[in-house]
Amino acid sequence: MKTNYKNFIIIIFLLVMMSLILLYPETSIETVLSGTSIFIKNVFPSLFPFFIITDLLSEYNFIKIITNHTRFLNKILKINKNSSYALIFSMISGFPSGAKLTKELLDKNLISLEEAQNLIRFTHFSNPIFIIGTVGSILLKNGNLALIILVSHFLGNFVMAILINERTKELRGIETEENHKSFITVLNNSITKTFNTLMLLLGIIITFLLIVSFINKLFNPNIYLKIIINGILEMTSGITLVSHSPFNLVTKGLIITIFLSFGGLSIHLQVMSILEDTKIEYKSFFKARILHSIISAIIYLVIINFMSL
Repeated sequence: MKTNYKNFIIIIFLLVMMSLILLYPETSIETVLSGTSIFIKNVFPSLFPFFIITDLLSEYNFIKIITNHTRFLNKILKINKNSSYALIFSMISGFPSGAKLTKELLDKNLISLEEAQNLIRFTHFSNPIFIIGTVGSILLKNGNLALIILVSHFLGNFVMAILINERTKELRGIETEENHKSFITVLNNSITKTFNTLMLLLGIIITFLLIVSFINKLFNPNIYLKIIINGILEMTSGITLVSHSPFNLVTKGLIITIFLSFGGLSIHLQVMSILEDTKIEYKSFFKARILHSIISAIIYLVIINFMSL
């Protein structure tokens, strides 16, 4: 009965979406083109090479090499040494790489399911280039504020790690296997996996942008409600609206910090899709994003009080 009810809701939603696409074809086409442009200009260039390189590094046992030099970080954040690999590289590339790297470690039996469950909670990092470049230079036109947002967002994850992690025991008896495949074979597999993952992300981004566009088209909410709706559903569009809003600069930074740490449901669905064939529970990620938003906002306000822009 419960399954039938869910299916009914999904069918209604799909029929509504199909009707809106037929009723507003210009809006649909513009949104798809806009979403594709965002993907090509921002998402694909940063994630495509990173996903391939990290996959290759993983295949050639780079995890074992780098985790031998992260003992101090592991001790501070109370994480297993293999978890530090996902933490470090998710900071460089941005979401949803944290989920992807966590899944890879779990698939290779380098971390336990419990460790993976914890790891996805504090590897939700926005790409630093996006915060400093897009948010700071282009949208807010204030590099100092962008730096505060970046520090608040990143420190929020570190505080989360300390709060939620108990000391983990070192994994014993787990060794990575040597890769005997040719480099061309490994590269082809990495490209195929990366391309499939990114096409999935493109579809999710466009779907949520369509939902946001139709909500704005049908209900024409005021700027404040529009910011909330856009920020919750699709983070990038919400941040863009915030930058053009009548809020003062400090308030804009606070709202953007919250949106980055929550990630938007578009990012959440991307994470769910990546973790779909694992036993990692999405609800842990969702609860962590709410806590992350609160912690990052507090850190932001503390830093603002000690700095003048």
